[in-house]
Amino acid sequence: MQSGNRDLWLPPVLEGAAVRIYDGPFPVQIGLVPVVAIATSIAAIAIVLAVMKHSAIGRAWNACSQSERLARLSDIDTMAVLRWTCVGSAALASISGWIIAMSYGGVNFSMGLMLGFKAMFASVIGGYGTLRGAILGAIVLAFAETLWTAIFPSGYRDVAVFGLITLILMPKPEGLLDSADRRESED
Repeated sequence: MQSGNRDLWLPPVLEGAAVRIYDGPFPVQIGLVPVVAIATSIAAIAIVLAVMKHSAIGRAWNACSQSERLARLSDIDTMAVLRWTCVGSAALASISGWIIAMSYGGVNFSMGLMLGFKAMFASVIGGYGTLRGAILGAIVLAFAETLWTAIFPSGYRDVAVFGLITLILMPKPEGLLDSADRRESED
C-alpha cells in the first residue's frame, strides 16, 4: 500500500484502560499506554547498562570510545564493535519508534528532526560521552517538557526546552555530570 506524503495513523491501542495510582480526594490515574512505554523504556535502559557493564562487547565498546588506536593495539576488533554499535542503535531506535507510535498514535517524517535534536541535547546536558549523563539529560528534558505543558500552552514548549538547555550549558558547558563521572570504565 502506497501512502504518498500523507501521514498514516494507528487505531487507538489500549484506549480507555488506565492504572489508578492514588485513590484520595483527587484520584490520579495514568493510561495503560504510558505505563507500557515507561516499563519498556526502563527495561531497555537496564539492558543497555547491563550489557555495557557486564559483557565483553560493553568493555570493548568502552575501550574503543576512549581510544580506538589503543583498543586495536589491545587486540580488540574495532570493526566488530562498530557493527554491534550499529545493531544496538538500530534496535534502540526501533524501540523508540514503537513507543512514540504507541504514545502519539503514529509518526510522520517531520518528527525525526526535533526528536533527534532533543536526543542529542539530552546527551550534551547530562555530560557528553556518558550513558548516565544521557539518561539524566533525557529525564531533565522530559520533566521540563511535561512541566511546561502542564502550566503553559504547548505551542512554545520546544522554545522553552531549548532555552532551558542554553541556561544549563552557559554556566556548565561540560554538562550536569562532572568530568570525574565521565570515565565509566573505571566504575
